[in-house]
Amino acid sequence: GTGVKTDHAEAVTWVRKAANQDNLTAQYMLGVVYQSGQGVTKSDTDAAYWLTKAADQGHVTAQSNLAYMYRTGRGVPQDDVKAADLYRKAAAKGDRNALVNLAHMYRIGDAVEKDTGEAARLYERAALQGHTLSQYYLGSLYENGDGVEKDVAGALHWYSADINLPIKK
Repeated sequence: GTGVKTDHAEAVTWVRKAANQDNLTAQYMLGVVYQSGQGVTKSDTDAAYWLTKAADQGHVTAQSNLAYMYRTGRGVPQDDVKAADLYRKAAAKGDRNALVNLAHMYRIGDAVEKDTGEAARLYERAALQGHTLSQYYLGSLYENGDGVEKDVAGALHWYSADINLPIKK
């Protein structure tokens, strides 16, 4: 803070106290701290522990971050099915990173049944939030008629959407 020396280790002490009292935000923050190693020794295992506690209580970003950890096997056993489940929970609440990651899984049929129509719906939800990669992928689906009706004008709209934000649907 202003006029106070920054002490990350001291900050972690207070965040940990709150996390141990089941404070949802503190549990998420502690997970992120362990991922980054700021004020603590970096530990994917400890990050996964705290993110799991927050995710189990419904913290959307914790669910999305933990899903990524399951996807990559960082701090937890690699498990794409568990990752998809966590991405679904976070996507249901509108988390754009979860939306795009789950869309990728549906697009290629990785740990879920391939469904390019569902991928298109998820990409669109993320694209409407300004996620440029989702806008590109959605443009590609429209261009090729993959999961959606082929629509060159729709493809051009989504390919150029990041230039023309906000997007109106």
